[in-house]
Parts: sequence; structure tokens; C-alpha cells
Amino acid sequence: MNNPLSHYFINSSHNTYLDGHQLNGTSSCEAYIRALLQGCRCIEIDCWDGTLGEVINVYHGHTLTTKLDFTEVIYTIRDYAFRTSLHPVIISIENHCSSSNQKLMAMKFLDFMGAKLCKENLVKTEGRARLPSPKELQGKIILKGTFKKKVKAAMATFPCEVRNIYCQIQVPCLFPFRQV
Repeated sequence: MNNPLSHYFINSSHNTYLDGHQLNGTSSCEAYIRALLQGCRCIEIDCWDGTLGEVINVYHGHTLTTKLDFTEVIYTIRDYAFRTSLHPVIISIENHCSSSNQKLMAMKFLDFMGAKLCKENLVKTEGRARLPSPKELQGKIILKGTFKKKVKAAMATFPCEVRNIYCQIQVPCLFPFRQV
């Protein structure tokens, strides 16, 4: 596991939070636990603004699936990410949140993941000739995702550390990987 991360197939999960049908199934933190314990190294969080201000919901948008609290989801991921393997865990963020909730997401990732969170942008690092290897990223949680364009202007007001994690969330694709 010394080659660049992009040289490996990664066990991935789509709609990780769902137990059952993607139109009317139940969303569950147990689904994250199950995926991680079965060896998934790339899991998905679909994030949507909630109805109570700074609440972030995790669910399959525009469907009848149940909703999870974002905070509960990232606590679950943090607690189960490395129980079966020290290989890095990639969190694929499908982001549908307002700029204020995107900032809140970045702060929560920093607060709750601590030293496990990979704070380096793996794509846009000067002097890097290749991606790090799984061995170099052992025990790390990597964020990948997209953001709404209107948020770019608001980023200037974010604290530096939050801005750095926030920018990491915004990388459209950290590296090529294939769902298996």
C-alpha cells in the first residue's frame, strides 16, 4: 500500500445512510456503521439545509426517506472509521446547503474529527508530484465534495482554519476512484 492512492480500487458506498429503497427507505447511522465494518473506505453524506436554521440534515433529497442529523452522522463515522482497517476513509459530500451551513459543516468536521481529519488539500499542494499512499494516509479521514458557487465570496469571512477545510470540501474530485 505504498503506491499513490489513485492506483487502487476503493470499496465505495453510494447513499450510505439508506436502509432500503432510495425513494422511501429509512436513513440510519447503523447503515454507516455496517458499511465501515464491512470495509467500505469511501462513504457518502448527502447534506441538506434543515428547517430550524442551522440544522443540517442527511437524506436522499426530494424523496420520502427519513432524515438524520449531520452531527450524529459524523460522530458515527469518527467512532467507526478505523475499527476494521487503518486505511483512509473518504467522505464524499453531496452538498445542498446554504453558505452558512457549509461553514458550519467545515467547523464541525474540524471540531469532531480532530487529528483524524486530513487537513491538507491532496490535489492542490505545491511540490507534490503524486498523491500520498494509503500507508501515508493511515488513520486519516479525507473530504471530497462540491459547493455552490455563490459561497466563494463568503469564504473570505471564514476563519483561516475553517477556510482551509472548507476549500478541501470543495475539491470536485480528490482522485479518480471506482465504485466496486
